[in-house]
Amino acid sequence: MDAISYLELLKPSYMSLGLERLEGVLKILPFEIPSNNIIVAGTNGKGSTCAYLSSILRKAGLKIGFFSSPHLIDLFERIRINDKPIDIDSLNKYTFLLKDLLEKNKKDLTFFEFLTILSLWYFKEEETDLNILEVGLGGRLDATNIANSILSMITSISFDHTNFLGKNLKSIAKEKAGIIKEKVPTIVAPQKKSVLEVLKEEAEKKSSSLIELSKEAKIKNKSLLLEGLSFELITKKNKYNIFTSHLGLYQIENSSLAILAAENLSETLKFPLTPEAVERGVASTNWLGRLKKYNLNGKGIYLDGAHNIGGIVALTNSIKKLKLNDLNIGFFAFKDKNPEKLIQKIVPFSKRLFIFSLNNERALKYEEWEILCKKIGLKNYEIIKGEDFEKSIFEKNIQLYTGSLYFIGEVLKCLRK
Repeated sequence: MDAISYLELLKPSYMSLGLERLEGVLKILPFEIPSNNIIVAGTNGKGSTCAYLSSILRKAGLKIGFFSSPHLIDLFERIRINDKPIDIDSLNKYTFLLKDLLEKNKKDLTFFEFLTILSLWYFKEEETDLNILEVGLGGRLDATNIANSILSMITSISFDHTNFLGKNLKSIAKEKAGIIKEKVPTIVAPQKKSVLEVLKEEAEKKSSSLIELSKEAKIKNKSLLLEGLSFELITKKNKYNIFTSHLGLYQIENSSLAILAAENLSETLKFPLTPEAVERGVASTNWLGRLKKYNLNGKGIYLDGAHNIGGIVALTNSIKKLKLNDLNIGFFAFKDKNPEKLIQKIVPFSKRLFIFSLNNERALKYEEWEILCKKIGLKNYEIIKGEDFEKSIFEKNIQLYTGSLYFIGEVLKCLRK
């Protein structure tokens, strides 16, 4: 059995949050968990913010470990050093070292917990300068929160995973704020008033200085064109002319948050950070599945993993700014992500909506999609069965794909062909 096959066996059919299993495993590890970590929580923008920060720090000359989730194309992309995914030999090595250790000590870990420990072991052995850990779900009880950090970051918080994190924004914010560590600074994106109150309260309890993007930086001269997004960022330390080929307006916030974090780390760890490193770092960032133009047989198409209400609203704001109206839109969302509301948000921008009925246990069946579409009064739509997925990607004139990151990953696999 290889590492991938073994890891697949660990995937649960249900979510299991908590740090008890990990705390038991930490006592038997043959290495000390590295503490040179930046932990990033939030509802939307975590992955992009982590990717921008990783790229900036690499341009500054540092060796950066990056643990992210979920993967879009293959599992290797979750664990990177200097943007290079873990190789099969290293994945096999650390998988079976950890597997043998757990079996010998009669311990168990979930899929995500196992990958978290594996990545930290790999980063430790490879002697990375800094590690960026993207929280999987929530924060307080997420496996990444077992590691100490030198900086905490919280991106935009909105409704998501309400069955685990709470039914209101304050409850969700409380869970996300669980990554705030004692006397470790916390950088936060602009938030709703009720959310910011929770973050301030938690930061005060932990004697953590709360660094707010809205107070620390000014954004000027925003421009969004089909070629990319540009703006001027003025912080208390420098002025930057920023360009990114990612087209979501939300990337202004994500990249600015990453720049503020890089400045903070540069000051704390005493490494040089030039405006050129920052600007080149942002410009060279490529984060799969966030609003960007791709090529399909010479034709431009757009992909964006807008998998919750906050994400879909951010996408529609960018569509309006880019004047991309009357699009043929391909859509899929899991049934626990409130697909009805997501469709209602995206439909005003669609000429025709292509809904994909994928073969997945978390997905609505073809007949259930039919019932849902009739319930909300959709007019111009087509439901595509799972077996026709790949054929439809190449034959239907779909200009924008959005919804679940799993769906975007499946589309990207087709594009690679």
